[in-house]
Amino acid sequence: MEIDWLGAVLAVVAGMVVAGVWYGKVFVSLWWQLTGITPAQSKNASRRNMVQLLIANSVTAVGLAVGIGTASAATKDGSVWMALLVGLVAWSTFSATRCSSTMPSS
Repeated sequence: MEIDWLGAVLAVVAGMVVAGVWYGKVFVSLWWQLTGITPAQSKNASRRNMVQLLIANSVTAVGLAVGIGTASAATKDGSVWMALLVGLVAWSTFSATRCSSTMPSS
């Protein structure tokens, strides 16, 4: 099994850029308004949160790279379609656990 380390690093960088734009530019004013947190408070917590996000993105990227490498080795299919399938399965698995935890109990 081979892991594409360059791909994993690029995925982490892309995730950080998207998160920075999404949480730092697009919704930051609305978030401050809804939570009552001031920009100064937000700035103080920002560094710690970004480190946590970097760790989470890194673990996710390496985990997906291992999953893609394992699936590709097992099926002898190194295509982008195999990578997309692994990503789809991982996403649907995480989404399913999230949906089941929010369903009302009877």
